Amino acid sequence: MPPRRTRQERSDERQRAILTAATEILVGERMSAVTHRNVAARAGVPGGAIRYYFSTREDLLSAVLADLDRARRDAAREAATVPAGAAPGTAELVDRLVRSGLGAPLDDDTLRGVIGSLADAARESPRLARELAEQWAGTEHDVAATLRACGRPERSARRYLLLMDGALLAAAVQGRTGLAGFVADELAAALDGE
Repeated sequence: MPPRRTRQERSDERQRAILTAATEILVGERMSAVTHRNVAARAGVPGGAIRYYFSTREDLLSAVLADLDRARRDAAREAATVPAGAAPGTAELVDRLVRSGLGAPLDDDTLRGVIGSLADAARESPRLARELAEQWAGTEHDVAATLRACGRPERSARRYLLLMDGALLAAAVQGRTGLAGFVADELAAALDGE
């Protein structure tokens, strides 16, 4: 018989289920679909459970965006870990920069959902717009750290991040597939031009 879970463990699991459900809705559908009712249905919890953990929709969206950013930061930390003395070539540098700037996973559905949700979140509320600006500054810092770890000057971090965001948005708007590859190709062209 498995050990009995504590109340705190059950609470943590429920909160994680709610965040997972809200993230799936945000990425898979759209920001306006992230409602307490939809999240409760997807998470398999009573509607009141959502309000227990997240009193407002804005609190829930803030938590989801923070969770997405944590995943991106984890990917960025890994991308900035380069063995001492190694000098990655352009292809490896591009891969590391894409993971630092966009995170993981890099499948088309996730990337489309994330870029759309970021645009929606910035219009949703001043608080979410402010939080996104702070997250973007952290992303720029992570791209700079990856450049530094790869022996490249970090002064171009902002430019590369803007290029990645712009390429991702353009590819999504154009209905392309292989979004991460398109971003990587544009980034490689910029790096080769230096």
